[in-house]
Amino acid sequence: KVDLDGSSAAAVLKITSFMQSKDILPCAQVGVDLAANISDGNLIIDVIGNGGGYVSSGYELNHYLYSNLPNSPLKETFQACEWYDLPKNDALDWLVSLVLQKLPGLEVAPDPRQATLDLAHRMDLAIKSLSRSSSYFGRLVKVGSLRNSSAC
Repeated sequence: KVDLDGSSAAAVLKITSFMQSKDILPCAQVGVDLAANISDGNLIIDVIGNGGGYVSSGYELNHYLYSNLPNSPLKETFQACEWYDLPKNDALDWLVSLVLQKLPGLEVAPDPRQATLDLAHRMDLAIKSLSRSSSYFGRLVKVGSLRNSSAC
């Protein structure tokens, strides 16, 4: 626990490496629980001296913390996707602008979350059909793009 400004505090979770997520997530759970109990959910992640590891573990940790910290404004996986750490280029700018647009019909869907999950499921079906013979459409990249989009 560290005092921040005399009136608030934060728990500190030191991450020395991004080992496999099965090893790092229990530590994250302890950090979130500790922060909830001693500092109103404030948590500082200390990565000074971190030796690296699996990038996927960093993303898993990111998702876990955002979705489990009480004061986090980002509760859904799509809100913490990794485009922010990719190099800036026109294609990524276009993708980010696309993500910021409203999904057509979502505002009238009885269950917006389920409508989004249904769309991701349809994208997974498209991936499977393209994966059988991705050259049929002449676009191997399309398979990867759909897979990445539905996972995000």
